Amino acid sequence: MSSVALSQPHQAVHLTGQPFLRRSGAFLIDVAMINLTAVGSMIFVGFHILFAIALMDGDVDVYEGRDLVFTIAAIIISLSYFVLFEGLYGATPGKLLLGMHVMKANGDRCDVKAAVWRALCLLFVDGVLFGLPAYLSMRPLRYQRIGDRVAETIVVRRDEATAALPPTWKFLVAAAVYLMIATLCVLMLFALNMRVI
Repeated sequence: MSSVALSQPHQAVHLTGQPFLRRSGAFLIDVAMINLTAVGSMIFVGFHILFAIALMDGDVDVYEGRDLVFTIAAIIISLSYFVLFEGLYGATPGKLLLGMHVMKANGDRCDVKAAVWRALCLLFVDGVLFGLPAYLSMRPLRYQRIGDRVAETIVVRRDEATAALPPTWKFLVAAAVYLMIATLCVLMLFALNMRVI
């Protein structure tokens, strides 16, 4: 078992990473949360836009061929989810539910820079190849995927991260900012795909 020093001198903690299946479960919960947020934002924004259009007594013409805009919005919504929750709080809702937390390999809290690297690798390396790179790269005892190695992070049991746990208000800030970003992305989609006639 490897040990890493915390920021306090002469104090060490043994960090053991969480295995692929447990982390996959957290990822599936997170994907469900992202989808629920996107659908909820679409319903919220769509209702208000259609209500405003009805008040103006207009009709809506929907443009075709906006796949690139939809893809960009989906990437922003997904990236911001992981960056905000892991960068500000150290855990996504999926990780929290399964009792996990992201830490720097040296025992410090995960920061936004590390969260950005983790999210980019998750979406563009692991995600593109359906998690195969993560599965192949995770080895005991640290179980680090490529994004963990690039960001110098490790996913541990929550009780191992007690020294690095941030206050709860940071989770609430991450959730509020994420909901605003998701709503703005959906608003952008509606604005670019609809025309009142």
